[in-house]
Amino acid sequence: MSRKSRRNRGLNRTAQQASALPKPETNASVPRSGGQLIATAQNDITIPFYSDILVPQDPTIKEKGPHKGLKLYDEVMQDGRAKATLSKRYSKITRREWLVKAASEDDRDVKAKEGIEAILDALPFDAICKDLAKAILKGVAISEIVWGRNEDGLVVPVQIKSHDPMRFAFDKDWNPRLLTPSNSIEGEAVPKRKFITHRFGAEGNNPYGLGLGSVLFWHVLFKREGVGFWMKFLDKFAAPIPFGKFAVGTPDNEQKKLLNSLIAMVQQGALVAPIGTEVSFLEAARSGNASYEEWCRFWDEQTSEVVLGSTLSTSVKGQGSRAAAQTHADETDSIVDDDCDQLSDTLNETLLRWITELNWPGAKPPTVWRPRPRNESEEEDQKKKTAERRQSDIRSLDAARRQGFEPKNLQEWLSSVFDAEMIPVEVTASMDDQQSAFADDAEGPVAHLIDPLEDLAGPQQQTWFERIRERLAGVASFGEASKVLLDLSGQLEIDPMGRILGDAIALSEITGRSDIIDETGGYPSKDVGSKKKDQNPVSFAEVGPFDEALDFHRQKVRLSTRTWSDLLHHGHDRAFVVAGAQKDALLEDFQQAIDDAIAKGMPLKGWLDKDDSYHPGFIDRFDEIVKRHGWDYNGGSNWRARVIYETNLKTAYAAGRYKQMTDPATLKAFPYWQYKHAWERIPLHPREEHEAWDGLILRADDPWWQTYYPPNGWKCGCGVRPVSRAKLKRIGKETPDTAPSIQHVRRSDPGTGEEIDYPAGVDMGWAYAPGRTWADGTIPRELQRSNPKQLTLPHIDPLPQMSAIARPVQAEVLPKGLDDADYVSAFLSEFGADESEPVLFRDKAGQVLVIGEELFKRRDGSIKLNSSRSVQLLRLAEALKDPDEIWVDWEWHSHLKKWVLKRRYLRASPNLAGLSVFEWGKDGWSGTTIYNAETGRKRKPNLNQINTWRRGALLFRRAISADEN
Repeated sequence: MSRKSRRNRGLNRTAQQASALPKPETNASVPRSGGQLIATAQNDITIPFYSDILVPQDPTIKEKGPHKGLKLYDEVMQDGRAKATLSKRYSKITRREWLVKAASEDDRDVKAKEGIEAILDALPFDAICKDLAKAILKGVAISEIVWGRNEDGLVVPVQIKSHDPMRFAFDKDWNPRLLTPSNSIEGEAVPKRKFITHRFGAEGNNPYGLGLGSVLFWHVLFKREGVGFWMKFLDKFAAPIPFGKFAVGTPDNEQKKLLNSLIAMVQQGALVAPIGTEVSFLEAARSGNASYEEWCRFWDEQTSEVVLGSTLSTSVKGQGSRAAAQTHADETDSIVDDDCDQLSDTLNETLLRWITELNWPGAKPPTVWRPRPRNESEEEDQKKKTAERRQSDIRSLDAARRQGFEPKNLQEWLSSVFDAEMIPVEVTASMDDQQSAFADDAEGPVAHLIDPLEDLAGPQQQTWFERIRERLAGVASFGEASKVLLDLSGQLEIDPMGRILGDAIALSEITGRSDIIDETGGYPSKDVGSKKKDQNPVSFAEVGPFDEALDFHRQKVRLSTRTWSDLLHHGHDRAFVVAGAQKDALLEDFQQAIDDAIAKGMPLKGWLDKDDSYHPGFIDRFDEIVKRHGWDYNGGSNWRARVIYETNLKTAYAAGRYKQMTDPATLKAFPYWQYKHAWERIPLHPREEHEAWDGLILRADDPWWQTYYPPNGWKCGCGVRPVSRAKLKRIGKETPDTAPSIQHVRRSDPGTGEEIDYPAGVDMGWAYAPGRTWADGTIPRELQRSNPKQLTLPHIDPLPQMSAIARPVQAEVLPKGLDDADYVSAFLSEFGADESEPVLFRDKAGQVLVIGEELFKRRDGSIKLNSSRSVQLLRLAEALKDPDEIWVDWEWHSHLKKWVLKRRYLRASPNLAGLSVFEWGKDGWSGTTIYNAETGRKRKPNLNQINTWRRGALLFRRAISADEN
């Protein structure tokens, strides 16, 4: 309900209460002078009053622009922030729908309401309102009405034109007077019903109002004046001051020469002085931070706060919660409520009243107002809740009747339920009514599929009908018709309809399974009926194997990591990692345990069945795996096991759901997704942002989901429910919601320690949609094209020769005669690895590689080193760390009968032609070889051979400086 409606209802209630008051026993009289205004402009000692014309009382204009008047505030609109925030406030007014309300149900009042509604519809009413709303800046806005007659003979505004308020003055009764060249002091009186005057901040005896420009002018002024200060600051602190010293007794002319030389030095950067002249530099010392950007931001925030209420930047201090954003929106809407009410009051007292008096004498003028849109939504929600309550009461009545009971006075009971007098009527059910009872189960679990199925099957059915009509067109008898239909039945194509129905049945099965998973949160507990606070997730056991989740888990490759931050976000879509687990055998056991949890329903904790037989859980498997491998990990056993279990099951479930819900057939039936807070379980300490997103409905392809598709943190129990168009309407929405803006907070990157902007409301490492890139087939980054031949990218510019970019490597040559193991160990130690413990290394293109002894092993396990390559291994390590180029390309392996993705690192140097090759496999990017290309007896670097490997997609090229060119 709008504020205007509440106010009108309050006035009506007040009138009813007044009519109910007891009548006075005596004839009470109005107090003496009680019906007159005593504090008038004539006796107001706070304003100068020299004639019948009142003068403006704006203190800012008096101080800074008495010669400019209101023109002073045009300068405010030259500031970007001020213009944007004011325009936003104006637009918020006109974005609201306007409604005309009749003064009463009297025929004359209703006719006036309908006529004025049509008149306003014919005008650019929103533009007229926006012009009048500019009083918010200047305090007063004036528009002139040009009257005429329409086709119905009504006197209507043909045009309403906005004027500069500086062209007007006001008399003691606040009537506008037009300032003209012949009368520029007191102005000339204007006709009645001609000018609409809208005021903002018009308090006391000030008809000129007091707009926001009186405050905003200073914000803009201070921000601009800060430029001069900042330039002086830069001049003082950015460059040192040259300081020349001369011997005592130096002639004045020599001193001046030195001074002029120093000045020239500052301007031109060079100085020539005689031997013995001493010149030094003084640097201005400063502490703290000084930023013109901060200065501007402060005044921009002050401007936003004045125009729109408190801002997120000033009130939230970087928290960025959606609850704070909603509070900010409510404050702004409250301000706009007042703007709309004030503007409506002006229009109701002028334009609407004048139109009514000119066209419908004796009728009470209607009113125009702009309600807040959300109020209408709340009313619809209330209606929906009322309807649901009534349906519940009727169902209760039906249940009571089945037991042989009903209310003593059924008619009275029904009247109380429906809040209206109910009377018996005779009901006759038609055939259509009987058929409709079975035609569409609006509340059924697959009701949303019926309309799309009708749309898909309609053309096929229409084809059948047309053929049947065509064949029956010349039939003369029922017998002949029967024969025609019998012959035709074998000619109609059934397969297309079968495929359509088959797809619908398959989609219904998916929907049913999804609903079961939705209801249980994907991890149903053994006590499915209860939803406990922070209940333990169990498994997929009670809904059967979740194929998509299992596929997602099994396609992952194992990668060793030292900390949880080694691999973040979509890297988990293709890699199975356990923080701190670096041995492949250990990772393999953990991956199999998670596989059992998904496929066989192994719960987190073990449990006893009714025969007291113990069934081990993941914690038991965790303890057994750790003991077998002797793994040293951080944290307690139960905590670490739960983190591994929950993280992998949650992301597998989320990825499987993502793939289900993004299937084209599913998206056609469920084009929207709804965020559900505490979907899996009710947390002990709910996150405010997640609670604020509860119930939010967005399009499935809204970019917001790419950041906030749940889970959104450790132990987050949020989920997503698919929503059909029919379901959206049943919820009470015609269109999906608008995605909340993504706020960012400063956080420390766990991998680099760098301060970064990270989305608010989500834990570090969770700001992505698990499984999105897997479902799209886009992981790893180089696998975005399914056809290997398409990966090669054309080069617009010719490639520079490797010899042209060659630069010496800095590493030394290893001595000859060492064991192969010593050479390999020297190479691995450059990356912090050894023969038994490989490490992850992030290359210049951002890809994670596994660095281990596999780089130097053949398929049979023997070391593949020769004397010339062995001594160059430190240089080859430098080439891998700091390559000239990184290329990726597909290579056909005939013995494997498949394409293999290769990643090549090239380094050209006068003393090395380095090539390192990695390939993508089940264990991620693993090295296959590393060597230096040589030629001739002197074993010189063969850069031409390196040049032949420059094919495929160029992922990285070292920047070449001008000196190197």
